[in-house]
Amino acid sequence: SCSGSALRGPNFRPMAEVADLPKTGTVTGGCFCGKVKYEFELPTLFVGHCHCSMCRRISGAGYVSWVGVNKDQVKVLQGADEMHTFKSSPNGYRRSCKDCLSPIFCNDDTAHPEFDDINLASVHDVNKLDRRPHEHWYWTDRCVWASVNPEDGIKRLETDPKLSPGIQTGGDMAGKPSN
Repeated sequence: SCSGSALRGPNFRPMAEVADLPKTGTVTGGCFCGKVKYEFELPTLFVGHCHCSMCRRISGAGYVSWVGVNKDQVKVLQGADEMHTFKSSPNGYRRSCKDCLSPIFCNDDTAHPEFDDINLASVHDVNKLDRRPHEHWYWTDRCVWASVNPEDGIKRLETDPKLSPGIQTGGDMAGKPSN
C-alpha cells in the first residue's frame, strides 16, 4: 500500500489539522500533459512521504508524497479513459496518464478500500490542502542518496526565474510560469 496503511494498526491517529490551513474546499490536480484532471473535497485523511522500494522504483524518485482522500470525495473530471492501470502488488494498483506517464493514484482495495492515495506532486496548489506531510512511511527502506534533512549541508541552488515552471496546471500551462 502506498500510504503505509499496513503499518498503522488500530491506534493510528491522523495528524491534527494545522490551524491556519483551509478546513473545507475543493482541491484540483492532474497529470503533466493535462489529459487527466481530478478534484477532491477536503478534508483529507493524511499527507506523508513513502520510502518503500515500490514507490521509489515506479516514480524514479527518492520517495513519493501521498495525500489520502476518501473515495467518495474524489472525482476524475477528465481523462478517466486516458489512465493506465498497473498492478504493483498482489492487491495494489497504480493509475497514471497513458501519454505523459504522470503517476496520479495508488489504490489497494484490500488494505484501504475506502480511500485513494493521490500523488501529492499531481496537486495543482498544495496550499489549498488542510494539512502538511506529517509522516515518513517505510523509513527503514529509505535510500541513502535522498536526504530529507534541511540541515544536511547540501548546497541549494535557486531556480532561475526564466526557467521556473511556477504552479503546474498541465495542458496549455505545462512548463510555463503561472504569473
